Amino acid sequence: MSAILLRDLRSYAVTMTGWVFVAFILVFMGIFTMTYNLTGGYGNFEYVLSELKIVYLVGVPVLTMRSFAEERRSHTDQLLYALPLSSGSIVVGKYLAMLAVLSVPLVAACLVPPVLATFGDVYLPTAYLTIGAFFLMGAACAAIGMLVSSLCESQVTAAVGCFVILLVDYFLTSLVDYIPADAATAVVVLTIAILLAGAGLTALTRNGIFAFGLAALAEVVLVAVFLINGSALEGLVGDMLSGPSLFDRFSPFVNGIVDLASVTFYLAVSAAFVFLTIHVFDSRRWR
Repeated sequence: MSAILLRDLRSYAVTMTGWVFVAFILVFMGIFTMTYNLTGGYGNFEYVLSELKIVYLVGVPVLTMRSFAEERRSHTDQLLYALPLSSGSIVVGKYLAMLAVLSVPLVAACLVPPVLATFGDVYLPTAYLTIGAFFLMGAACAAIGMLVSSLCESQVTAAVGCFVILLVDYFLTSLVDYIPADAATAVVVLTIAILLAGAGLTALTRNGIFAFGLAALAEVVLVAVFLINGSALEGLVGDMLSGPSLFDRFSPFVNGIVDLASVTFYLAVSAAFVFLTIHVFDSRRWR
């Protein structure tokens, strides 16, 4: 794992990817700090990070796009398959390299609150709590980007795919207001979700019969619930769409609240997408 970690860190250092990501985050951090803290006179660095989270929409796809897509394009993935390392060690090594690059601008961010404190009142615990939560949110986004990259052969395709997923997640809660809360709408939306899940499971397992068999079973259960107790589905779509928003879950930390549910959610998303990436890599390795 350490060999993969060091290899990818060198790759980020000698190419523009790592430098562009770090510079991109730092530039916008400086702009928001100047706007809120210096010009606006606010002593809350957490407000800067609250606005900075939108930068992940572009920064994370840039950071993660080459992790596996470039390996497949240049056929260096064959070397990874031949290494005497488990698929988990290879994927986790790459993921840790991403987290190392992700942490660089946040280490710089840790220096900002003490500097601001020399000019006014800054509540340091909230500032550093928000920085930690910002890292966890970035780690979850990076895990999503890594999975997308493992499914693509083009860096551009991987970057665009990751951007679209994060963009939808960013506006997920806003979209809820435009979705009717009745049971019939819930059935339609959940049916679409079941079909997409079946297609995704087919891509991961290469077993369409198994995947769509589960999808058919889920659809039967959904229709049965609708016919027996349709009121149970009312408002369900809104609750389901607002829950998975990575970006909305960052808000409690900005207000100084230690939201353990959000911390658990970030860690669970990171672990789940790393696991899926391991599965994708392993399936290609033995094929």
